[in-house]
Amino acid sequence: MSPDTISLRVSSIRSVKQWGAIFVGAPIDTATGLVTDAKAFVLVKAEQRALGGFAVKIGMWFEVQGTQTRTEKDFNGFRRTEISIKAESVRFLRPSGEHLVRLLADCHEFAGIGIAKARRLWDSFGEELYGYLDRGECGPLLAVLTPESAKQLTDAWRQTANGDTIRFLQAKEFDLHVAKRV
Repeated sequence: MSPDTISLRVSSIRSVKQWGAIFVGAPIDTATGLVTDAKAFVLVKAEQRALGGFAVKIGMWFEVQGTQTRTEKDFNGFRRTEISIKAESVRFLRPSGEHLVRLLADCHEFAGIGIAKARRLWDSFGEELYGYLDRGECGPLLAVLTPESAKQLTDAWRQTANGDTIRFLQAKEFDLHVAKRV
């Protein structure tokens, strides 16, 4: 029997140990980043050999291959499907951009963006978002934001942030609180 494959966006990390990690994610369509089943969540147990050296971070996209089991569970009166998978392999699909998402959502300079819009921006543009913001390009951002919000975001970015610095901090795995201060 061949292993199952599922793509997901990491939403929480339950445990990171020397042997590996246990994390939870939402099943996604890798072309769009959209959740494919809002009533389901994926619980992954992955040993270090399966992770291939990746440190799991919230927001990362992975393709996980392994044996799946599906269980229906009740959570506070809501029926959800838990998809448990013991990972045989984990393929990294996209960086989390969590530093950028949190910066846009949490800093008062970017008022009006919030976590949902910040995630939509990252999910829509990924690494390209840095370039749009660094160049002050509002056009592409209109797919997610109003013209006023896009202008406010690019103006605030020009005054307060630097894409290269944020990428560096993310790559070096600086704590989010330290990164925000920098």
